[in-house]
Amino acid sequence: MTAADDAYAAAERLIAEARRTGAESLSFDTWETRALTRLPKSISRLDKLTKLDLNNTPVNDLAPLAGLTRLETLRLSDTQVSDLAPLGGLTGLGGLWLNNTQVSDLTALAGLTGLGTLWLNNTQVSDLAPL
Repeated sequence: MTAADDAYAAAERLIAEARRTGAESLSFDTWETRALTRLPKSISRLDKLTKLDLNNTPVNDLAPLAGLTRLETLRLSDTQVSDLAPLGGLTGLGGLWLNNTQVSDLTALAGLTGLGTLWLNNTQVSDLAPL
């Protein structure tokens, strides 16, 4: 088994525990999930989640997060994320951390009127007009 496989299995366990307990917060910024390259689809069932931390993982596809409409805080720093389109419907998002990512286009965030905190250090973003 690869480190990515181990991290995926660990993520599935964390998601199952969060679902069982009705957790509002979940972090994958741990040694156990540090090699997580893709999010388990089961994360989309965490409908009570308000805070999610994916910092320091090589995750790049945010599609499984598209339905997590209660998310208020999302930490994606030091990930491989470049496409923010799946976040466009997360209108409750108030804080988004994108430091050290491949993000260059913020168009998908245009409708997030409650976004009060946005970190973009060391990104390729050059146009803030969509906000």
